[in-house]
Amino acid sequence: MSNLKELLYQDIIDNIKLFGSWDKTKRRWAKILKRIPRNSEIFEAYNELLSEQKISRNLEIEKSLKIKQIRTQSGVAPFAVMMKPFPCPGNCIYCVQEQGMPKSYMSDEPAAARAKLLAFDPKIQIEARIDQMEKTGHHPEKLQIIVIGGTFGAYPTDYKKEFLKTIFDTCNEMSFEKENPNGRDAINPVSTNKFSCHSRSEFCKEKHQDRESIEIKNSQDLNEQAKYKVIGMSIETRPDWINDEEIKLLREYGVTKVQMGIQAFDDEILKKIKRGHDLKAVRIATAKLRNAGFKINYHFMPNLPGSNPQKDITMAKMMFADPDFRPDTIKIYPCIVLPQTELFVLFQNGEYMPYDDQTLAQTLIEIKQQVPYYCRIDRLIRDITSNWNVAGTKMSNMRQLIQQKMQKQKIKCQCIRCREVRENAKLNSDVKFKMQKYEANQAEEQFLSFEDSKYLYAMLRLRLPKENEMTKVFPVLKNAALIRELQVFGKQIPLTEKTEDGTQHQSLGKKLVQKAEEIAKENDFAKIAIISGVGVRDYYRKLGYKLEETYMVKYL
Repeated sequence: MSNLKELLYQDIIDNIKLFGSWDKTKRRWAKILKRIPRNSEIFEAYNELLSEQKISRNLEIEKSLKIKQIRTQSGVAPFAVMMKPFPCPGNCIYCVQEQGMPKSYMSDEPAAARAKLLAFDPKIQIEARIDQMEKTGHHPEKLQIIVIGGTFGAYPTDYKKEFLKTIFDTCNEMSFEKENPNGRDAINPVSTNKFSCHSRSEFCKEKHQDRESIEIKNSQDLNEQAKYKVIGMSIETRPDWINDEEIKLLREYGVTKVQMGIQAFDDEILKKIKRGHDLKAVRIATAKLRNAGFKINYHFMPNLPGSNPQKDITMAKMMFADPDFRPDTIKIYPCIVLPQTELFVLFQNGEYMPYDDQTLAQTLIEIKQQVPYYCRIDRLIRDITSNWNVAGTKMSNMRQLIQQKMQKQKIKCQCIRCREVRENAKLNSDVKFKMQKYEANQAEEQFLSFEDSKYLYAMLRLRLPKENEMTKVFPVLKNAALIRELQVFGKQIPLTEKTEDGTQHQSLGKKLVQKAEEIAKENDFAKIAIISGVGVRDYYRKLGYKLEETYMVKYL
């Protein structure tokens, strides 16, 4: 690394333009290093030179070295953490059970492979992901944790609680180490920072005593002031595993988003695939979660046995036409035939045949056209390797193919993901406040946003429930309007920084919250309750909110 750092330093002080021709630069360096350096290595050398104050910060170099820039262009740093294998309560005919893996996950999928290699230890997974993102030029300070694995509710309570607590603990401990790289010598003895103790071990001892016995609430309290803040957390489950007790636990754990495997909006298809629940369970679970303020994600599977392209499109229409559904985000996973499954037997017997790629692409285009402005398509395809894919699409770039086809057909998708501002994040006079209304689960939802004719810059989901059944679980929600989500899009930047033309830290979120408060007051609500991620609580405190029953609450 020292040689690489010296080469980088020499080029910078010689004012050689690096970021426009990294391939050429790497080949020149390779003659000395006897190998071609990776971007992550160059970025690490660059950061060392910065910390040694040998160079000034160069945004062009940082941008050109950043790998997979899209990862943090929605304003947050999302990444998955996988739980260990545990028996699944479902018997779906398409699900594979690989030994040593949670059901439906395969060990050669990227997130699953990492988790298995790290023995499903949440601590090591978090450390590895944060380290990787920083080495590739990202600033993972606003973490959106996606907990994946089997049905979350089916895991033992003690394991779930310890798993999620460890996520907070690891973010806290890494924050301490980042802020105090030299241990005791780096500490100001009169500092009031929650992380100002003398070493990682003393941090755990002073603040927590025995790590295994710490209540998750203490870990969450510390994370409010951490460098690596958990600003959102999602889990995967089934609608028939959602009840009042489970929802209360989810809030205690800091969960803000729930992903539910729905798969089909047809009871006959659900029965045929042995899903184990009906649409009534979906309606009940969705209403309970929405009235508790959660953001809701549906998993939808076109091309299931018993369906066809037209029925898939009809079910997509139903998902958004029926006010009992209307998810905030969706993941679309076209059915794939996997070995050692009941579906594989049907395929072998000629009783099931997946769509060809052209039929699937056109079906997905039609489905995308049903998705309204308030919904985000998180995933459009699941990338399953040829090691497992017996039949079904093998096109890992299906999303790009569909985008190209839609452009040729002059079709625009209005989902949130397709409108996020991302790298085009420059505020201008055309960006206006917009309010749109729709009904969901017997209450009015308002989608408040800042957008122009092309891009979405910021959004807030406001719910105005006339009566809220979840007040029996959370009394604080009585006569409260709910903010279920607030997000500002565009490239994520460190919390301490501000850009002149970007969208982050420009008060767009604050303005949307103020608008929501005005609307709630006009509709005679006594207060607003926000299902805040743990790491965003301090942001809301500055706007006059206080923590009550896991919600950030402000009386109007």
